[in-house]
This record gives sequence, C-alpha cells and structure tokens, in this order.
Amino acid sequence: MTKQEILKVAKPITFTDAMVRNTLNGNLKSFLQKAKNQPEPGVNITDFCEQAFVYNQDKKYIMCKCCNHIIDTEPKFNIGDILYVREYTADVDGQTVYRADFDDTPKDIKFTAPSSMSKNSARIYLQITDIDVCKFKFIDRDTLVAMGFSLLDWYKNYMGYVYVFEVLNPVN
Repeated sequence: MTKQEILKVAKPITFTDAMVRNTLNGNLKSFLQKAKNQPEPGVNITDFCEQAFVYNQDKKYIMCKCCNHIIDTEPKFNIGDILYVREYTADVDGQTVYRADFDDTPKDIKFTAPSSMSKNSARIYLQITDIDVCKFKFIDRDTLVAMGFSLLDWYKNYMGYVYVFEVLNPVN
C-alpha cells in the first residue's frame, strides 16, 4: 500500500514517548488497551475463565470460552486495521520535530499534544495482526506503566480485562 492509501483508512492511536522510541527501535511488537466492558465491582470472575477467551472477527466481540460471558463488543481496533501513531510534535522552522527523539525534552520548543497531530505528520503506521485478551493481573505492573497505564489503573482493574494488540509496521 502507498502512504496515500494508508492515510485514507488509518485510525489514530496515541503512544507515549517511550512507546514511540521502542517502535522506532523495532522493540515494540504489541500494545495494550483497556477493554470497555469490565466486570462490575464485586463480581467474582471464576478462576477457570482466566485465559480462555475467543475473538470473533466477524461479529466483533470477545467471549469467554468457558462461560460464554461477552467480554467486549466492538473493540476499538480489529485484525487488519491500520493505525497511525499520534505523538508530541512541534513545528521548528517549517520542519516537524518529534519529542520522542530527545532524551530530555528541550525547554525552548513548545510541543503540541498528540491529539492535535495530523495524519500527514505521522511517521509510524502499524497494522493489527492479532488480538488477544487477558486480565490486568497477569501483566507485569512495569509493562503496564511502560504502555501508558498508571499503577492506579492496575489496582482498580486488577480483575478487569485488557486487549493485547499484536502489530507490524506496514510502511517503510
């Protein structure tokens, strides 16, 4: 696909500076996102349901294989989706500068929030190749923090679900 074809279908995803650096270095092969449909507080999810999830790509839902509990409907991304990564940028003398390229953020450059970044300024495009679901409690806390979650998210959603999106970079 050409860059213009990708821009027509690409969906936005915001990454932290560390995630951007890991992607550019080739070290990021997946990312996490909290599922919308979380268990109600006090609901006891049985232990045999821990890792038995199935993703139905046609109907766009994730379900527990053991008890048929629908974990989430219409996840934000599906297999085959192409994403463009939003990150902190600045315009310096007509050139786009990316905050993730600096070890220490320069004080003299005013970076704009990733939400205001245009598709054309994106330098990273990813394609979803697989989707998995697991519980927060099975993911190392340091990994969650590196992926943009806070420790409070981990504690509040300990029994909740998180998507693990496997990705590859389709654009050179």
